[in-house]
Amino acid sequence: MNNEPKDCKELFIGNLKKRDRENKDVFFTGIIYLENIDNLPAEHIKEDKNNKQFIKVAVYPKRNPDPNGNTHNILIDTYQPQKK
Repeated sequence: MNNEPKDCKELFIGNLKKRDRENKDVFFTGIIYLENIDNLPAEHIKEDKNNKQFIKVAVYPKRNPDPNGNTHNILIDTYQPQKK
C-alpha cells in the first residue's frame, strides 16, 4: 500500500531500500538528495531548543520496488496538528 500524498513531487527528498539480515533483522539503506533539501521553502526548516536546524521527514512505502530496488520514498513531513 502506498500512502504518500498525491502532490508530493516537490516534497520528495530521497529513497530507501528495505534490507534483511541473516538473523531476520530488518533495516533500511538509502539516499537523500541534498539539492532537494537546499531548495526547500524556509517553512519546512525547523529549529530545536538548542538552535539546531532540522527537517521532519515521512517515509512511505512504494507499491512496488523501483528499477533500483528502492522500496520507500522519503518526503518532507508537512503535517501540522490542528490547534485547539
